[in-house]
Amino acid sequence: VLEAAWQAGAHRIVHTSSLAVNSDTHGQVRDETYRFDGKHVSEYDRTKWMAHYEVALPLAEAGAPVVIVQPGVIYGPGDESGMGRLFRNWLAGRSTPYGASSAYCWGHIDDTARGIIQALEHGRVGESYIIAGPHHSLTEAFEIGAEIIGLRPPRLKVPSAVLDMTAAVLGGLSKLIPAVGGQAELMRTAGATYLGDSAKARRELGFEARSLEEGFAELLPRLRSGQAA
Repeated sequence: VLEAAWQAGAHRIVHTSSLAVNSDTHGQVRDETYRFDGKHVSEYDRTKWMAHYEVALPLAEAGAPVVIVQPGVIYGPGDESGMGRLFRNWLAGRSTPYGASSAYCWGHIDDTARGIIQALEHGRVGESYIIAGPHHSLTEAFEIGAEIIGLRPPRLKVPSAVLDMTAAVLGGLSKLIPAVGGQAELMRTAGATYLGDSAKARRELGFEARSLEEGFAELLPRLRSGQAA
């Protein structure tokens, strides 16, 4: 797709990568100068890495007008991702187990979309820009949401050791029952941290991300009432 856009004469091409190219950062906050070359915790992470480093960057080096953006977790109305389902389950009063050590950069959909447009208009060809929101553990995110919505945060925090053991068991089972492979992937990422620094995007693109408190104050009451489902 990127090469086709280049051949069609596109003035600027924005490739949407992800902080997942760095896989689990183990609590470290990485910037665009960091390159992860180890074993990824999931196929999603690995394939995003391949698209970033084996497709988008080589095309830019060959002369294509490619600019890369790297969002973190994206939230907002209409979110059908695993994270969106996790929060909807909590708001509906259902059991909500989650990784005790997980942490992310939380980007509202509107801010992320604006960052992509800013990269299209102002990004330097061949450069990557992290357009991710503020850093919060999943525990902190639930606590912020609980304060806003008036619910208790979920109590079932699953330790990383339990997640890793479950992932190993499911990974073995997936050789016999391929359908459980997706659950193994989920377990491998559930306790990970995906943290990045957006300073470059703020400096060069004018990118700004709202606080999680502001984003959740807008979203969670609507999500609870079903207006943003």
